[in-house]
Amino acid sequence: MAMYPRLVSSAEAPAMATESGSRIRSTRSRESAVIPSPFSPRALIAAAGEHTESRAGGPKWGPLTGWRAYVVPMSATRARRWGILASLWGVSTASAAYSIVPASVLTLVMETMGVGPTGASWVISVVYLGMFTLAIPAGFVLDRVGTRRGVVVANLGLVAATVGSYLAAAADAYLLLLATRYLAGVCLVAGWTADVNAVGGAFGDDRQATAIGILATSVVAGFAVGQFAGPVVATRYGWPATLLAFGSLALVGLAAFVPLGWSVEFRAPDADVPRWAEFRTVLTDAGVWTVALLAAAAFSLNLIFNNWMPTYLTETFAVSIEEGGLFAAAFPAIGVVARGSSGVVSDRLFGTRRRPVVLGSFLVVTPVVVAVGVVDAVAVLLVLLFLAGFFSQLGLALLYTYVRELVAANVAGTALAVLNAVGFFGAFVAPILTAEIFERSGSYLAVFLVAGAVAAAGTVLAWYAPEPNA
Repeated sequence: MAMYPRLVSSAEAPAMATESGSRIRSTRSRESAVIPSPFSPRALIAAAGEHTESRAGGPKWGPLTGWRAYVVPMSATRARRWGILASLWGVSTASAAYSIVPASVLTLVMETMGVGPTGASWVISVVYLGMFTLAIPAGFVLDRVGTRRGVVVANLGLVAATVGSYLAAAADAYLLLLATRYLAGVCLVAGWTADVNAVGGAFGDDRQATAIGILATSVVAGFAVGQFAGPVVATRYGWPATLLAFGSLALVGLAAFVPLGWSVEFRAPDADVPRWAEFRTVLTDAGVWTVALLAAAAFSLNLIFNNWMPTYLTETFAVSIEEGGLFAAAFPAIGVVARGSSGVVSDRLFGTRRRPVVLGSFLVVTPVVVAVGVVDAVAVLLVLLFLAGFFSQLGLALLYTYVRELVAANVAGTALAVLNAVGFFGAFVAPILTAEIFERSGSYLAVFLVAGAVAAAGTVLAWYAPEPNA
């Protein structure tokens, strides 16, 4: 059972440390929050990062105040935990909206840039190419330099790349647009890995899947916002403005994170800085790679739908670009519910087992995605979109917790980086591959048959995947 923090006097702290030190040191994947006296100035300057830290189980003299502080087996107080989650949810929502928003105005991209469907799809896919190429190095660096700096530096880099991509799009500079979007992808993967590590470290093992599942809803929330609001912004201010509008919003969440993130320590108190041998162990772990391939299947499905649905709806069902964006937003919107409930379903209904939820999601999605390419009624299509969106996202959100539980706590960032690298490679390839298939066949059904094949492959992989909590 988790021990909630309380303030203690300097006389009480040593006795409490002796009594509970061994229990605190044995707590797996917990991180430390140092709770100072409420009368000390430390409470006022914690936001600037000046705080004392201690190994688990022992008191430490606060040099700024002369008061003793006691380390509790939690990474943050209840309010700080949820504040960290909320702030990073905002950062990730803005980032996801930026990454996907060109899909909602793909016809405008093709007109202004003078490219076809494949060329326009590169504007989306190049972000995931950047995420794929730097995912594993980002995990190495984050495991060694820390979560807090990773969150701030990566997301500031994303905002800078956002401004660059806006300027390139406004100048109709296609190659420069691809370059700046690639850099944005590099920053996105570093930021996302740091975000997941921060949230995973702020919550205990029994709530980790639920917390990360909630954070994962930010991706589909961002996709829904981008799909819905992108055409509205583009109609009024031009499509390049969509890049600047959504990417710069990450600054709001980042500003909220800084005072919270610098008041806690995200590394577990008994976790050593990983050695290169431990990195190699992660990179050769068959279970890690199996879950990573599941991520590739899930990410591919996600991008196929988000990339093609607006255009499919406007060309096949004769709806306006704004209506197409609204209908296409149904797929990621229902994913907010699915991702938010994935941890609860796994933790409460399946006793923290992950494999049954992932397997069940792929089993349902496989026939549904093929049916999307066959129906000719908008009402039926919307029902299928809700089903596909819910079950595909239900399994995907759980993979972030799944892969972390297969390895030691001090290399969880590297395991997550492997998952991100393989998953984002699938996200990079899927839109370009399906665009090429569509250009050759002229058939949307062919696109959704590819999606069905990807889902079927995910079903087979999930059947053989290891269960970390069996």
